Amino acid sequence: MAEGGKFKSMHSNGNIIYTVFFLMLTGLSGISLAAGGDSVPGRTGEAGYLILTSDDLLPAAEIISTLHSQEVRVEDRLNTEIVSVDTLITGAYAGYPTEMAIRLYLLDRIADTPDLRFLLLLGDENYLPPIYTLGGDSPSDDFYTSAVEYTAIPQLATGRIPVHNLDDALQFTDKLRDYTLTPLPGNWRDKIMLLADDTNKSSNNILVEMTHVAYSNALYLTLRDQFDVQTIYGTEYTPQPGPGWLLQPDMTADALANINSGIAMLNYIGHGSPTTLADEKIIDMDRDLQQIHDPVNAIWVVGTCKFGWYDGKDAMSEALLLKPDGAIALVAASRDIQPSSNYSYLDNFFETIQEFVNNENDYRIGELVSFIKNDGPYEHLFHLLGDPAMRLPFPRMANIIDVPASSDTLRILEPMEIRLTQTYSQFNNYLIIKGPEKDIMRGFPENNPTDFLFYKLPGDVIYQGFMADQAQIIIPIDIQFCDSCVGSISVYSDRVEDGLETELIAAVDNRASIPIAESSAEIVDDIGPVITMSSTGSVVKSGGVLFPPYELDIEFTDESGINLMDAMGHGLRYWLDDESGSASLIPFFEYYSATDGHTGLSLATVEPGYHGLTIEAWDNINNKTQSTFNLYFTGVGQFTTEKIFNYPNPFEDDTYFTFSLSDPATVSISVYSLAGKKIVTLSAGLLEGGYHTIYWDGRDQSSSAIANGAYLYKLKAISQSGETFESIKKLARIK
Repeated sequence: MAEGGKFKSMHSNGNIIYTVFFLMLTGLSGISLAAGGDSVPGRTGEAGYLILTSDDLLPAAEIISTLHSQEVRVEDRLNTEIVSVDTLITGAYAGYPTEMAIRLYLLDRIADTPDLRFLLLLGDENYLPPIYTLGGDSPSDDFYTSAVEYTAIPQLATGRIPVHNLDDALQFTDKLRDYTLTPLPGNWRDKIMLLADDTNKSSNNILVEMTHVAYSNALYLTLRDQFDVQTIYGTEYTPQPGPGWLLQPDMTADALANINSGIAMLNYIGHGSPTTLADEKIIDMDRDLQQIHDPVNAIWVVGTCKFGWYDGKDAMSEALLLKPDGAIALVAASRDIQPSSNYSYLDNFFETIQEFVNNENDYRIGELVSFIKNDGPYEHLFHLLGDPAMRLPFPRMANIIDVPASSDTLRILEPMEIRLTQTYSQFNNYLIIKGPEKDIMRGFPENNPTDFLFYKLPGDVIYQGFMADQAQIIIPIDIQFCDSCVGSISVYSDRVEDGLETELIAAVDNRASIPIAESSAEIVDDIGPVITMSSTGSVVKSGGVLFPPYELDIEFTDESGINLMDAMGHGLRYWLDDESGSASLIPFFEYYSATDGHTGLSLATVEPGYHGLTIEAWDNINNKTQSTFNLYFTGVGQFTTEKIFNYPNPFEDDTYFTFSLSDPATVSISVYSLAGKKIVTLSAGLLEGGYHTIYWDGRDQSSSAIANGAYLYKLKAISQSGETFESIKKLARIK
């Protein structure tokens, strides 16, 4: 931990106390910890990392040791040592209960090794039993290294990977190595989702229930100038009756969609259990775990009771950690926690992240979780489930926007120009422009007419997409205009540099108060956006066939730009068959330029059969396009050809053979007489997957018109992997 770290603590009386907390890990030269038993050349005197585990899990411990001592960038490497608890309890610390033997050993190591900085507990409670509160049943890994027993001031940045066996441990190490060594570029690193419980709770004080959103709003105000913050609050949704209590299906859908689109961190405040967020089951282990397909492995910070209960429970936190497309780390309480103590810790947590982004500290996740503790109430309950030496994914603040060369006003219906400084013109840049924040007031007259909840929501998105060194954006007519209305501009930049080790350089810049002005511009445009759709690289048209997993790419083009604000329903949405089930496409939309953009759409859960897919889009002048594609969703996953027919049939002079391929294939169609004589073969060559037509002029191989009557035709398709599909059908010529 850096010297002079400043932390803020809010106690239950509401007073804010500022303290200065110093932790001196100065280190002495000449001390070297072993990486799997071998010293690391040239690493003496640097930060040490101790992995405490069991004999059963040693292969996984070796992988983590090698990762941090040899595979990461040189400047990030640690002196690592692996110690087996099985050896520990039979040696000098024999005769003590295992948990106390661990504590005594660690205190001795801290005294002997001043540069020891990180502690990983690799194994669940069966391998490494935790120390419980004095006379209580609440575990805390802080107690292993606290100078004073049973206090939440650990001397080492501590994390636990609560695996049950070696297979689970190796599965997690695979995910950890990918996250660390092959960093994924992308503005997901600048995204934090704030999830808050609603105010519905049987027989509870409404003022307590209001704190979920109120505390999340306070975190939003802390983070909004550094991050693209996405807020999903229960108070913004209408609960639905469910078994035993209310449900929030729309809130669940939005939360899962954001997780699956890629975010750096999720924070939740509200009620919960080891398997569920909120009584309304916003996210539920049994129902939703298999619906989580996180492409980047977010960090989950869960401010609720018991979500981190890893000892003796089948908890969702453990399942997310072990899931390959789940979380990379979790910060959660192991038992019940009071709202004020919960917020006090989270407030410190996110203020310290803010300092990281502002280049004021260089913490790793274990330092962030452990060293902000000052033994406040319940702080010992917050555990890091994950690798304490893992680097934080967030970008750093930098001067990316060339402010003098960029437009200084969001002028409605006029192009706005954003330019970047020369340094970042060579980076991968992602631009987000938002309109004014929304001030929300919620009253609860059924409880008390004087109870009101006030909070802010982020402004509507005007533009989101990649850019080079400059970009032009058309500001939509729906943007709110007033004398004091302001919007915001944020540019995220990253670049992967390959040297001896891969390094991802990520930065962000923000202009928080851009005035919004009226305009006298007149754009002559009365046509809505053009919508085109493709799947596996082939254009999809109405009447076409989709093959599993039903992945679509939808492109939008309009000379006035595409409206993303969703004001008065002027946004992007889609529905299958029934408009009442419409969903927004805005979270996944990305601009290519001021006039073009696209979004992906996964329909993997759609039942096979015929469905009408409707896409609705508005441009920035509010011209609307609504296109319905009548599609056949085939349940066949292997290579196949569907929707084979010729039209017209019967035909007079010529006809068209139509079909749809699940994958690219070489296609030919042969026509035969009923007696089996070949009339003609039409070779189409290699075709992409999707819908196709082949024209036939009704003539044989010698170019003579065929006689009236019935015929057979055989379509043969050979995929690039060698799979063959054949189908025989009838046709007739009548003239």
